[in-house]
Amino acid sequence: MSTPQHALVILVFAVFTGCSTPSKPIALQPDPSFPAAEAPNYQALVSVTWVKSLLDYHQSGFKRLRPPTYLNERFVVLEAGWGEAAANDAAHGHIPGAVYINTEDLENGYPRWRLRSTEELHRAIGRAGITRGTTVVVYGKQMIAAARVWWILKIAGVRDVRLLDGGMRQWRAAGYPVERTFQVPRPASFSAPVSNSWNATSDEVLARYNSPEVWLADVRSEV
Repeated sequence: MSTPQHALVILVFAVFTGCSTPSKPIALQPDPSFPAAEAPNYQALVSVTWVKSLLDYHQSGFKRLRPPTYLNERFVVLEAGWGEAAANDAAHGHIPGAVYINTEDLENGYPRWRLRSTEELHRAIGRAGITRGTTVVVYGKQMIAAARVWWILKIAGVRDVRLLDGGMRQWRAAGYPVERTFQVPRPASFSAPVSNSWNATSDEVLARYNSPEVWLADVRSEV
């Protein structure tokens, strides 16, 4: 992965504190034990409690309380990982109903890891059963994979994308159920304007590098 792109990925997390997201909390109240709820636009980051309430809401036939900030009637829980689904150790389990997405369907692979064309991104998103009216919750065994997929979906034009705080490890720690196989999605047709505001070029970063109003974060980690 190139250094500029690697650093730029993290800039998208400004959404939690600075970008405007439509919000109309209804029914359930935000989880007071979820620290991110203190941020002005915390909706992009969701807790395992929120995801469990989302599953329960749909499984009850919409009779249970709707999770706060969830305004759609369609959702996909997306597990992000590298390689084919069969190679991702299904024995370890997944969030019930999760659809798997291979990061190579969205990026061009080692050593560049550049985004694929808009047409390729839209086809991959449609194959995962995602429409513009779908709320997508992204998680992964590796948070960096989930965060990159979250970012790519935002660029590709998916309106409502959430990142699961703590991923599968936090889901298990909460004692929530798991499934051993991935859901087979019903393909959809996806088309949307690309949102280039989520991306930046090397030249744009360089031009703003010394600005006191710009923070450049690098979160590469071995964890």
